[in-house]
Amino acid sequence: MGVVGVGGYAGVICRQLLSRRGHGPIELVAACEPDPNRHPEIIAQLRQQGVEIQRDLDALLTRDIDAIWLPVPIDLHRNMTEKVLAVGKAVMVEKPAAGSVQDVDAMIAARDAQRGIVAVGFQHLYDPHLHELRQRIRQGAIGRVLSASVRACWPRHEGYYHRTMWAGRMSRAGVWVMDSPANNALAHYIAILLYLLAANESEAAEPVQVEAELYRVNNIENYDTCSLRIGLANGISILVLFTHASESELDPVTIIRGEKGVIKIDGSVEIEGIGQLLRSRQPEFEELQHNMQTAFAQRLRGIAAPIATLEMARAHTVAVNGASEASAVSEISDKFSRTIRRDGQAQRIITGIETIFEQCQLQDKMLHESGLAPWSIAAGFKNLRSYKEFLGPRIEAASDKTSISTSRAKVRL
Repeated sequence: MGVVGVGGYAGVICRQLLSRRGHGPIELVAACEPDPNRHPEIIAQLRQQGVEIQRDLDALLTRDIDAIWLPVPIDLHRNMTEKVLAVGKAVMVEKPAAGSVQDVDAMIAARDAQRGIVAVGFQHLYDPHLHELRQRIRQGAIGRVLSASVRACWPRHEGYYHRTMWAGRMSRAGVWVMDSPANNALAHYIAILLYLLAANESEAAEPVQVEAELYRVNNIENYDTCSLRIGLANGISILVLFTHASESELDPVTIIRGEKGVIKIDGSVEIEGIGQLLRSRQPEFEELQHNMQTAFAQRLRGIAAPIATLEMARAHTVAVNGASEASAVSEISDKFSRTIRRDGQAQRIITGIETIFEQCQLQDKMLHESGLAPWSIAAGFKNLRSYKEFLGPRIEAASDKTSISTSRAKVRL
């Protein structure tokens, strides 16, 4: 395996692979970094362990390696994936697969043209407990699924949005990024539900419509808070409540309601109503990564191991792209928000958002439906059937729930 980058999350990946050197499913043999002076400590560590340091991806691709890991900015995912596939190497690309559905489709086309392998870093989708739960749902453990929901409050201070040029942005260098809680940090939890609720043997459930409320209190382009209802082709709806503007950190709580029972995932996995506990704890990052790396390595060796495919990632991208076409981002006034200090940095928060989200999930209502958020506005709507192109985010309010504004941010596609 070669890794693109040695700083940020790429550095985390490099250190992890080094820690398992000689006894893991993947052997790190090369990495690339255009400016070795930026990360001298990790580069020295890599070289000491015999890992080659190349100046760029082109140089890395000349090495005798099987696959390339791409923990790189979202706007580079498509271009780099196509480059790696073109020379016959496999790809591990981080989530989301890309910022637009057309870029994901181009990656699928490149993979199929080369008969290559591309795995996406939705690490939870490699969890055997999740595979078992999907089987239980299909076998009728809770009867016919009626609805699903997920809420999460992961606070992020201003340093989070200053850590990279694309944080909180809609695009970078003419490429859609659409960075947001739903398309980055908390994207996993939409992908999990799309996987669990897939019909028959399909890889992910198909979103056919989305209602969206998008909000921000931070000085960013895109949203830091959202309320979504994603309608699936099989008739199930998914309520999504995410924010980076909370005072408290509350990990994701996922609820799947069926005719005969309820599945609750909040670290543990419990099927209520029939008294089954499938998992008693949240898997650690190292465990999830090991599952992902093992499955990827098995695929390269011709073993039919389950991986997160580009098709699974596409379903997630369709949902979040559609949400941004459905609704403009609305500013929440200072009357309902304030600034606190977290880890020595300023952080904007929405007053009481944790309790509001909890009640919305209990009632299975979007923010504007609940009456609990006086700052909320009516949701926008987008039909996602045969959705093949992200036209850009809505940048002004629509006059009704079915029209889409023609005034959009300009970006090269």
